[in-house]
Amino acid sequence: MRISTLKNFFRNPLIMLAVLICIAAIFAVLTKNHSLNWMPSSKDSTSNQTIRTKNNHNSGLSAAKTYSKLSTTQSELINHYRLQIGSADSKQLAKTASTIRKSARQDKNFLDSLCAILIDENEDTPTRQAVAIIIGSIDDPDVTEVLQNTLKNTDNDLLKSYLILALGESKNAQHVDERFEQTTPDYYKTDLGLSVTILGEVATTEISQSIIEHISAQSWEIRESVYLTLGKSLDAGIIRSSFLSSLSTESVVRPKGYLAGFLSSWAAVQSRDSADRRQIFSALFEHSKESGNGSIRFIVKDGFQRMNMTDDELNRIVNLITDQDPNIRMWALSVVQSHYEDFLQERLQNIIDLIRKTASEDPDIKVREYATRALGPLKKDNLVFFLLDSSLKDPHWNIRVAACDALTYYADLVAVRERLESVSKHDQDENVRNAATETLQISAN
Repeated sequence: MRISTLKNFFRNPLIMLAVLICIAAIFAVLTKNHSLNWMPSSKDSTSNQTIRTKNNHNSGLSAAKTYSKLSTTQSELINHYRLQIGSADSKQLAKTASTIRKSARQDKNFLDSLCAILIDENEDTPTRQAVAIIIGSIDDPDVTEVLQNTLKNTDNDLLKSYLILALGESKNAQHVDERFEQTTPDYYKTDLGLSVTILGEVATTEISQSIIEHISAQSWEIRESVYLTLGKSLDAGIIRSSFLSSLSTESVVRPKGYLAGFLSSWAAVQSRDSADRRQIFSALFEHSKESGNGSIRFIVKDGFQRMNMTDDELNRIVNLITDQDPNIRMWALSVVQSHYEDFLQERLQNIIDLIRKTASEDPDIKVREYATRALGPLKKDNLVFFLLDSSLKDPHWNIRVAACDALTYYADLVAVRERLESVSKHDQDENVRNAATETLQISAN
């Protein structure tokens, strides 16, 4: 009876349809709840995890497209690195980054996985920033393409500044791997504690164009990254003109300092007749003569000291020796003494008289010190008597120290050496005695 009832049950088409619908619904629920999760958390340290991002179709990196995997050791290294990001021990962080970088150079799959982390928008920003710096120093066209595409597609300003720096990084393994122990102008330390090495011009025009597009970004960190990355590429006219335009609009002190420094360094090795050099000099001079721009004066001083200036430009610097601001007067004295040989002889005598008067009469003691020291490189015999009879007898010890320094240029004279020997033994101030002794030692060598 029950078998007959069951047969009748299955012969009913409406009942069969209802059963099939129920089975389909159950299957759909099970499929949804047990489907593979193909984008695991980037913080999950399980070995052989598949890393995939929604932007991998834009990356141009074959390994990212095929979801490359990290080994257990590599995954642990990445997660160990994450824990160190933001740590106060930046040197240890840099060493770990160096280890990761070396592994990426040796293992293409590991490098590809790092690239996949970079383009993963679900990854935290500090990790993506750090990865950008790590892979930016690796000479691989796929890496360059990933960095450029990520810069183009991301809206993350904090990441953009690191991507720009990464695109300009040196690919020299020796320079990069040891940089955490170096402190030179070519090494720029980021907020993470990692340094970026930029030793020369950006590799290609395509890369520089993708970077220069961000020179007017609202974020000053992005603008600063542009200046740092392209600062040694100023032979390119479009980059040079963009830097010069930004000098008048940049309002943040630190990035403006980088701008001024790169412009003055470029101008310092150009010919005196270069129209671009003259334009840069005029712009930097206008900024330097403003009282509130002490940091600009400090940064461009070296470039101004080395620059091939016209007579008019030199005279503009000389005129600042009588400026109302003592800091500007000191700066002008520092620049002028590097150009004594560039002045016409008749003009030079007027400058000597001005500096000597400043050394004896300026109301600011520090300016008098600068002027006294500036008399040395002139190497004029008539200045020896002034230094011996006036400056070495000045009541202020710093003026007497400056006189000892200036007399280094005249220490071949017997009268000068005898006077310095007396000062080295009898001056009441130890700083002055030491300065006199040092000058005598220099002259003896």
